[in-house]
Amino acid sequence: AKQQFLVYCEIDGSGNGWTVFQK
Repeated sequence: AKQQFLVYCEIDGSGNGWTVFQK
């Protein structure tokens, strides 16, 4: 079975970087 997942980085208004993993 193939699994698709998305990895991206969000930058909030304060300039902090968040790494988000969405399955």
